[in-house]
Amino acid sequence: MKIDQQQDAQKFLQQESFRFCCEYFSLTPQTVLADETILADVLEKKSEITSLIMGYCEMADLNSEICRDFLSCENDLALF
Repeated sequence: MKIDQQQDAQKFLQQESFRFCCEYFSLTPQTVLADETILADVLEKKSEITSLIMGYCEMADLNSEICRDFLSCENDLALF
């Protein structure tokens, strides 16, 4: 692994998004760290994973708004 790739990996490993990457790929952090090929692949895809995380966060906010908007409808239906 190149020096700049190692520095990039060290920065990434300290971020919460590393944990999300591991979960996304169904890998343990130990597995990723133990295999240079897997680590390089995860680092290569980290921007895609970050985009997914941001999308999920935005959707969570949107889903919360939708739930709040329709809560009164569900409460009305519960009375029947």
